[in-house]
Amino acid sequence: MDSQAVAGLIGVVLGAVLGTCGTWWVSTRLERRREERRLGGVIGLLAAELTNNRDRIATHRGQVSRGGWDGLLTLGDWDANKAAFSQLMRNEPLWEKVVKTYGAIYEAISGRQEPPTPEELDEVTAQLFAARNALLRIAPGEERR
Repeated sequence: MDSQAVAGLIGVVLGAVLGTCGTWWVSTRLERRREERRLGGVIGLLAAELTNNRDRIATHRGQVSRGGWDGLLTLGDWDANKAAFSQLMRNEPLWEKVVKTYGAIYEAISGRQEPPTPEELDEVTAQLFAARNALLRIAPGEERR
């Protein structure tokens, strides 16, 4: 076999390896970005629901007795998205805080306890937005809420 044929064979094999590796890298990166955008959307939904619940609690606190929160507070986005959120979420402390917060809202709706304070909801919502902005690589000053 002459040297040109060997060089050609090495070039073909090397090209195939590089092409395969490049394709794998690009597809993996695109999939990760899709997951990040999906998680960013879920975080946005949950943060919006917590903000709405916060506003309702601030408006009705002192006017609603324990057990009267049913119909005022909502869990719809949490119920619909917690499976996706749990699969995608990589921040364990934030995950635990969100679960605890929604648990407290559920208990308030059920009449077993008072709802979280608006300040507690503000803290969780701010952490969710910070996580979303970091995930979507939104620079400080360009934050979206």
